[in-house]
Amino acid sequence: MTATPGGRRFHELFDETVPLIIEQRHHRERPPVEGGRWPVSVVIFPDRDLGDRLDTITRELIKLAGPGHFHTGILGSAHLTVRALERFRSEIPEADAAVARYARATRAVASRTAGFPVTITGLTITPSAVLAGVPPAGSGSTN
Repeated sequence: MTATPGGRRFHELFDETVPLIIEQRHHRERPPVEGGRWPVSVVIFPDRDLGDRLDTITRELIKLAGPGHFHTGILGSAHLTVRALERFRSEIPEADAAVARYARATRAVASRTAGFPVTITGLTITPSAVLAGVPPAGSGSTN
């Protein structure tokens, strides 16, 4: 089951995580390591208005969460991951063939794709992150 905005799992994640945070047993993201999280990915950055609102919320959450967290929701960092393409690599050469191929494919798809609105229907917490609820386009979710 996935965490869908307004769906049961979205709310269950919150209920499961609150005790972990209260007891300071939740996960704090570490700097990336070879082969780990934070891979090369295709992402969408929010427009300035949404980015500013997410930044405001993130700065409030930083106060509540305590020290030791990455601040990935701040302005310039908040994003919607479309697709992870490979595992994290600490060293990527300037002319990396795989990244060049990813960039060409992303540009080709983006050139044929119209802009689209992104609606955030809520936030929830997990043991390792704050997630924004973004329903699929046309789903009619309004939570």
